[in-house]
Order: sequence, then structure tokens, then C-alpha cells
Amino acid sequence: MLLKALFVLLLGLSVQFVFKTLLMMDINKRVYNHRPGECRKVEGPKDEEGFYPHGLSHWVMNDGTIRLFVVVHSKTFKHSVVILDYDDRKQHLNHVKTIRDDTFIRPNDIVATGENSFLLSNDGGAQTELGNMWEVISGFYRGGIVYFDGNKSHYLMENHVANGISLSRDGNTLFVSHINQETIGVYSWNQEKISLKKISEIETLTGCDNFYIDKDNHMWTGCHPVTKDVLAHFGNRSDPSLYGPSQVLRITFSKG
Repeated sequence: MLLKALFVLLLGLSVQFVFKTLLMMDINKRVYNHRPGECRKVEGPKDEEGFYPHGLSHWVMNDGTIRLFVVVHSKTFKHSVVILDYDDRKQHLNHVKTIRDDTFIRPNDIVATGENSFLLSNDGGAQTELGNMWEVISGFYRGGIVYFDGNKSHYLMENHVANGISLSRDGNTLFVSHINQETIGVYSWNQEKISLKKISEIETLTGCDNFYIDKDNHMWTGCHPVTKDVLAHFGNRSDPSLYGPSQVLRITFSKG
């Protein structure tokens, strides 16, 4: 009797796990093309060998200099944040410094909060494709949010998936894409106290990536509605038949 009960329990847990995994992979979704305006490809400059930029942010310093903060990866999976100053006269970037820290586990996005400080998201902790697949299947992620104050780092959130991040125009609200849950977390951010507190959560029904807050405080975000197709594309980017559909959403918040 005990063995039978144990078998039923394990069977139920297995069915639940498989069902949740299938839903997470968006196997139940179908996407229809909708283009309200003209789409065109924007060509960009070629990145130097060994320089693979990811998340970007900027800070305007007191003298008007634009300082750029860049999350950079390497082929050997070494991560860093590179700080560059833009020379408007010569129209090129001058390297200021490169920051490496043990808390930059798998950095994805970055938000500058000062001339040398920033918030950084880790979208997981695995350093290999196999490890990444295990995190996706198991749901145990080692990602989160880190604050670097210019000298040292502080963990603000651990064991979560944090993909795109963005601060509100007043700098008091942090938006975090929990792409695996298809939600956007809304958090109050106090830089003086180095405090992050959850306010609410937005269910998006799509995997939102990075954000942009426009001058009217609308949030724009690029999203991946079908996870399984995105993973297939990432697994073989040279195959044009494997592509992940995408969406661009504009989100408007109430005054409250």
C-alpha cells in the first residue's frame, strides 16, 4: 500500500513537472505577424575580436561627458563591465577602466546610477550550455541583481532570473524582466540605503528582454513569445529556418 501511494505521488509530481516545463517552453502558443509600421534592418559597426558587448547604459557626467557602461563577454565565458567615455569632437570612445567581480556571474543587462556605480542583472549562474539547460529544466537559477557602488558589489537579489533591467526616469523604481516566468517585477530602489523592495509584478504572457523608458515614462520592451523557438535559434544561429518570433510592447503605467 505504501509503495503504491509513493508511486502515485511520484507519478503526479512527474506529470506536474512535465506539464510546467511544456508551458514554460510555450509549446501551446502560436504567433501571427502584425506590423503596424515599416520594419527595416539597422546595420551596425563590426565588434572587435574578443569584444562581445551585451547590456548597455550611459551616464551624463557634470562636465557633459557621456560615459558608457557595457557588459562584455568573451569566448572563454569571462565577464566584465567596460567603462568608456565618448569623445564628441573625435567621435570615438576612450577606455576608462574594466571592472571584474565575482558577483558578475552571468551578467546580462546594466543600468548606470553614477559616474562609477551601476546595477547589474545576472540571468543565471551556469557557465556551460549543459548547465544552462539544467537551470532551465530544474528551475533552480543562480541569477539576480547586483549593485556596484564604485568600489565593491552588493547582492540585492539572489536565486532569480534577472534579464533586462531599467530604472524609471526619477531613479526610484527598478523594472526587472523575470523572463522565465514571463513577468516584469517592479521594485522600489533606494540608492543611499542600497535597498530593493518589491512593489508589484506584471504578467506579460511573453518573455520580455530589455527595456527602454521614453520621455513620457512609457516602457518599451522587446519580447520572445515562444521560448522553445528562441532556444532552437540560439542552439544553431547559422540555420535560417530556425528563428524565434519576437514582439515589441509598449507598457503604460497608472499614476499609482
